[in-house]
Amino acid sequence: MVYEAPELFVREIHISRASISDFMLADIWALGMILLSMINPSVKYPYRSELRSAGSLSSQDEFKIFLSSLLRQKKLPLPDAKYVAQRATVWRGLEEIYRRCANFDRHSRLSLREAANIMSREDKRVSTDLDVLHLKVSQATAVQQFDQRLAIQLKDNVSEEPAKQLGCALNNDGTINACAFLSVKIADAILSEVVAGSKFFTELPEAIEDTIWHLPETANVHRDLHRLYDAKEAYVILRERKIITSLYDFSEELPFDDTVYSFEGRQKLHSKLCELGCNDFLLKNSPEVWLSLCIWLWKRLHHQGVQSDTRQSLRLFVQMPLKHL
Repeated sequence: MVYEAPELFVREIHISRASISDFMLADIWALGMILLSMINPSVKYPYRSELRSAGSLSSQDEFKIFLSSLLRQKKLPLPDAKYVAQRATVWRGLEEIYRRCANFDRHSRLSLREAANIMSREDKRVSTDLDVLHLKVSQATAVQQFDQRLAIQLKDNVSEEPAKQLGCALNNDGTINACAFLSVKIADAILSEVVAGSKFFTELPEAIEDTIWHLPETANVHRDLHRLYDAKEAYVILRERKIITSLYDFSEELPFDDTVYSFEGRQKLHSKLCELGCNDFLLKNSPEVWLSLCIWLWKRLHHQGVQSDTRQSLRLFVQMPLKHL
């Protein structure tokens, strides 16, 4: 019963003379409910959480009335919060298919061919409109090179003295809560140093690599390595120390309304980037490009251990006109 499509269950929209085509569309809804269980392993059947919250339903008729009220309100089953990060990353394609199958407008439901295309697309998630530039360094490069030198010294000399000396030499560690500082400085480098035009994609990697390699050495002494900073705080510190000289304005586009992996939060982030890309950004990218960027971001956040209850925020970083300097 909980797998039945609304048009076969709810009296007000019930199809009295369903055709083969109608039943096929109802099967698509049922497929969506099966996928719901796959991406919510603790949910044994659709609307289980809602039915348990309703308390004891003494009869089959009460059960039908309650379930009909949910479908009449076009409410999809509640997801399992435990697996929200997985639905944003490794199960994202399955979730998209589920939501498009479980469309209350039966004529707008996903076809099996479209579902297959989504799964095929998930195998190569980077948009064909997107050029990926691989960097020669990362935030961990300095630490990795330091560890390699330390291992060589320990191998060549059993004394602890070389290790102690080298242990004080790593000043450009960019892995310790440096993301906000690196992001702000990279944005500054793009806006103030990288030349637009044909040389843009040649100079861009070099500017980013230079920032990743050199910024921690100058910025780490001016910040508390044990705390996280947001972009505005990082910018204030970098400007006070004249590491950044240009003047920028910040606006809060997504002020912590949703959690970072939630379906609603992901939709808002993607929509906002598409909107900004059409109006404010130097490069006009397609929604597919922004989605590729979002998916990369969600996977990276998940890999870095960002918890599912973390609220997301999006700040717009804009260079102020010269008259304000």
